[in-house]
Amino acid sequence: MGTNYLLLTSLSQWGLFLGIGLICYAGIEKKFNLLMAGQSVFIALSLFALWILLSHQIVVPEFTGDQLPKEARTVSYFVTLSGVGLFALAGLIMHLLKTRFQLVINALLVLYALALFFMVYNLQRIAS
Repeated sequence: MGTNYLLLTSLSQWGLFLGIGLICYAGIEKKFNLLMAGQSVFIALSLFALWILLSHQIVVPEFTGDQLPKEARTVSYFVTLSGVGLFALAGLIMHLLKTRFQLVINALLVLYALALFFMVYNLQRIAS
């Protein structure tokens, strides 16, 4: 699982970085096309995470004791990553409907993505 593990987590980490950067830049410069691009990156990441989970790309071995193996933590990360698409989809719908709460949902989306970014960073440190 070594190369596959690092490839899957690295791709998702770069996607998180890209989405966070696009949304932050769009918020500062008021470029709404980039905001929608950032939200689309998060929706694509969510679909990527669902594909990983449904195709059983990461196999969790049986474990005993109180220490979770890295595979179980990685599956937990991808389950959480699949939820980021819901925030992004809500933000995209709010943007298209021009509601006043779109700033709040995008701020929550960025905070959620930052938490995931550091979660995957810690997972990659465990792997090496």
